[in-house]
Amino acid sequence: MSLSVATLNILDDLAFWRERSPLIVKEFRELRPDVIALQEVSLASPSAKLEGARSNAHWLADQLGGYGVALCPRSGHPASDSLAILTTWKVESHDILKFEAQGRQAQRIRIQR
Repeated sequence: MSLSVATLNILDDLAFWRERSPLIVKEFRELRPDVIALQEVSLASPSAKLEGARSNAHWLADQLGGYGVALCPRSGHPASDSLAILTTWKVESHDILKFEAQGRQAQRIRIQR
């Protein structure tokens, strides 16, 4: 059994989202990884224009089809610079790991095919 993983910093600044998002969707459709780890996820806001999605990670999962989303909102600034993991596998657990000294966090999921 193999596991395919891809990562991408999708850039929290949504100024170029309309130009970048079709390219991101195209590449992930071609790669079709089992797990996608995203940095700098933007949560929905009236100016985000994410077509009703909770975040651009959720929007991306909707476009790709078949992916679930584990979201890790940024501590202290919940509307921006969040983390997300998209996966086609079943998520058994999802943990948010806080690094208090740096004010940063990470996330971990346990998945099963």
